[in-house]
Amino acid sequence: MATINVSTNSNLSSVSYANGDTIEVLDGVTLTVNSSWGALKPYIIRALGTGQINISNASTTTPILLDFNVTAGGAPRLQAEQNGKITIRGNWITVATSTGAANQTLFNPTNVSGVNMGYPTKVQVETASGSGIYEDWIVVPEYVAGGNVNTYGFNSVYYNTGTVAVSSGGVVTGTGTTFNTNWVGARFRAAGMSSDYEITSVTSTTVLQLRDIDTASSAYTGPTIAAGATYSIEIGVLVERKLIGNQENGKILFFNPLTSVVLS
Repeated sequence: MATINVSTNSNLSSVSYANGDTIEVLDGVTLTVNSSWGALKPYIIRALGTGQINISNASTTTPILLDFNVTAGGAPRLQAEQNGKITIRGNWITVATSTGAANQTLFNPTNVSGVNMGYPTKVQVETASGSGIYEDWIVVPEYVAGGNVNTYGFNSVYYNTGTVAVSSGGVVTGTGTTFNTNWVGARFRAAGMSSDYEITSVTSTTVLQLRDIDTASSAYTGPTIAAGATYSIEIGVLVERKLIGNQENGKILFFNPLTSVVLS
């Protein structure tokens, strides 16, 4: 993993770097980030001296996703040292409009204007139509093995029905499974795997495809798993209602990646 120095004012899209590189914005230089960076993910972007990192999104409909490489070790991050500065600006993006009816599926953040949001940390919800008053709904996922409930109120929700086999190319074949196409982008792990893998496609209720996480390609380099293996797919995070206001209607469940938001 290399360190790339940005010595003149630049947009990140014009900076040449490899997956997992550290990008350092030198003294007096401004680096602008105004679009998602796709499969080439930096490990750290760091402002040094009086360097600045300006992150902005002019769109009111399409979010940008800045997803750091996590395989380089340590802590992927934006960082400012000495007198360095980081600014983040953008408008709120409307992802759904409720009709006020109960049990609506409002949006799926695996596809918000074509962007897979993964784990959104906060959404703002208008208290009533046209009120102009918004409440913060906070989502803080806590990875809990097995999806045990009542742990900090934030619980991973898993699907693990049936058993699976995994080929050398990352094709998962299930027995007694009911895979769902909404699970593209979710994390998968089977017995015998030492790390998670990402689901890239679900072709049937018994077949899906995996890839390595945080690589520029769609390749799967994990182990071959014989039939009959147990597994888990992290399909969501449950937030208990009592932790977000037991008197506030409309705030019951977040599933993340959000396949549904249930309103009362």
